[in-house]
Amino acid sequence: MNNVANSIIYIRISEYMSSKLHIQKSNSQIAEQAEFFKQLSDPTRLALLHLLKDDEAKCVCDLVEALDIPQPTVSRHLGKLKSAGLVTAERRGTWIWYALNDGMPEWTNSVLQTAFANLNSADANL
Repeated sequence: MNNVANSIIYIRISEYMSSKLHIQKSNSQIAEQAEFFKQLSDPTRLALLHLLKDDEAKCVCDLVEALDIPQPTVSRHLGKLKSAGLVTAERRGTWIWYALNDGMPEWTNSVLQTAFANLNSADANL
């Protein structure tokens, strides 16, 4: 093959790989968004996020009291939210304190603000 043909093949392979990387990145973003909405689809997790919306860390004991559901249930849902990167956790003595993850992408904050704008405190307390 001559140099021109080699260059054309190299360019075509580069274009193909670039398009594959773009598709993989898009699929990754789609998966990230799907996981976010999956977490919001559960009423208990949505209520927990609503209770944490004021940027103040809350103790599990306070969340249990506010939702009036068993502590293991609250902890399980908080664990899922933490695994998805929506909340952070910090141990203080015997209790773990949770807060919204301030490192979430901006679009997630917009979605949460829109969702919470239509709820009042009574609605959030299952």
